[in-house]
Amino acid sequence: LEAVEHLEDEGFGDIVELDVPESYQAVTLKAFAMLAWAHSAFPNLLFFVRVDDDVYLRPRQLFAHLERRPAVSYLWGNFDHGSNPVRDPLHPHYNSYDQFPDRNHPLFGDIFPPYARGNLWAMSWDLLA
Repeated sequence: LEAVEHLEDEGFGDIVELDVPESYQAVTLKAFAMLAWAHSAFPNLLFFVRVDDDVYLRPRQLFAHLERRPAVSYLWGNFDHGSNPVRDPLHPHYNSYDQFPDRNHPLFGDIFPPYARGNLWAMSWDLLA
């Protein structure tokens, strides 16, 4: 795989490697590093789209959708409303209290705020400012 990546980068120069640990537990760190890099590399974007490599993407339909949306305060994706953080350190989805402090919601207890799940999401660039 590294040889293929090398050929891709050599031919097109389109591979970016960020200094982030390669583990499932570091997925949030990867997302923040990706956004920080994109913000510095492309300061004049209207939208940022993040998509997994195993998603069947129809770019024409996605771009048509985004063209009809305001490029201000816009976040689109498959939202999760009401997941509880996993606090078991042996679980692959573990979130420590340092990573995500206990929220103590009056009805639901320790709960994440609504968030766009990772497979595909888009956001207007102003949300990073």
